[in-house]
Amino acid sequence: MNINTLLNKKSLPAFFLALLLITLPNFIGCDYNYKRIYEVTFLYFTFLFIFFCKVNISNKFDTNVKYTLIAALCLGIISGLTSENIKYAFIELITFFSLFIATLGISETWKNKDTVIASVFVLITSFLFLEIKFYAYYLAFLFSTNKFSIHEFFPSFANARFFNQYQIWTLPFLTLIFTENVFLKKTFKLALLFIAISWWLLFFTTGSRGAILSVITAICIVKHIFKKKSSDFIRITLYLSLTGFVLYQFLFHAIPYLINQDSKLLLDSLEIRINSSDRLFLWEKAISFSIDNPVLGIGPMHFAWQDINNITPSPHLNHPHNSFLQWAAEWGLISLSLISYLTLYSLKKWFTRFNYKAVTNTDAPLAITLTFSVISALTYSLFSGVIVMPMSQLMGVFIISIMIGTYNNELPIIKHTFSYLNFTLIPIALLYFYLLSPQLIEILFNDEGSTTILTNHTPRFWLDGDIF
Repeated sequence: MNINTLLNKKSLPAFFLALLLITLPNFIGCDYNYKRIYEVTFLYFTFLFIFFCKVNISNKFDTNVKYTLIAALCLGIISGLTSENIKYAFIELITFFSLFIATLGISETWKNKDTVIASVFVLITSFLFLEIKFYAYYLAFLFSTNKFSIHEFFPSFANARFFNQYQIWTLPFLTLIFTENVFLKKTFKLALLFIAISWWLLFFTTGSRGAILSVITAICIVKHIFKKKSSDFIRITLYLSLTGFVLYQFLFHAIPYLINQDSKLLLDSLEIRINSSDRLFLWEKAISFSIDNPVLGIGPMHFAWQDINNITPSPHLNHPHNSFLQWAAEWGLISLSLISYLTLYSLKKWFTRFNYKAVTNTDAPLAITLTFSVISALTYSLFSGVIVMPMSQLMGVFIISIMIGTYNNELPIIKHTFSYLNFTLIPIALLYFYLLSPQLIEILFNDEGSTTILTNHTPRFWLDGDIF
């Protein structure tokens, strides 16, 4: 961000968010639960900012969106009240509501395109630190005979898939830098090229089939919507991705073979999985929940519910790795219809303003980047926990708030005044703290071995979060 933006108090939540997105992925000591705590802290801070700075968030969406959201929220409240564990249901409900409010609250920060580009450059520095650690771990494992896991290449994430969910939002922003007419010295351009190729190397190293399918889907939709205006963007993206793939083959196939005459040690850990990791079982379970509870679902977060009298423990029961089925199972088919309508309606509005006929050559790169990012994340959410994990949720707030700011950049900035929605924020924040405080105290002050929530490693809200 430029200095004027940083000094503007109205941009403080956006600055806080950018700071989290830069630091949290690089903090090895900041585990999953602490990432969640920082996310909750950001949401609290944004609530207070919106309330005391009188940010009017109700003017950010039209009547269709407003009534759809109110209906979905009411259904969520009723579903939570009728669920087995009201406490956890409302933690989930408030979290999603807070993420939405935070997205609206910081969207005006991004109405200046230069601020977006500057923020992308800052975000890329985070990628560089992650890549440096990746190369360091690669060298350590290359000359070691010890067995290792792919997850060890991403020590600041509890699971390589969590890194995937964070990364999938970011890939097109590396292309954006090369399509924007930004004056850069040759040395700096080469450094950015190295970072971009390495970021794609990390993408292929994780071996996620869903992530690859998501990128292909995004490329196809971008090409369809923007046609010739997306040619340069797609060409650069393909160059960066293919170069990253070749580098992956070189580092994890050729080099180990040349050194040890055997690359099996590395390949066993990095091959793309051929099984479904119980996806089909999870999806069948979600479908069964939604059929048996079509109106209200089983309650927000309640895919993680374990009937203590008939418990069937599994490390994969806490979410179905599919946003569509998760919403149907937990919130009900009516709520799913409302959220699906809201998503399609928003995309339609976006594509009406940003397409190959309407968008200018100047605005096209950023519009294509944001489209690519959101389509990738939406697609990947059908195979992974994109809507569940804290870093992915924060990335979603970052990207979607930029979309809203970009969409509304021609509208005047409305004077900050209280709206009816602002008066609900403080009671909601207090309820959120009341619901979360037992877990917060336990995580922050108790020894890990004495906690009651550490049951088994099945991520949901906290890293270990089965609901009993």
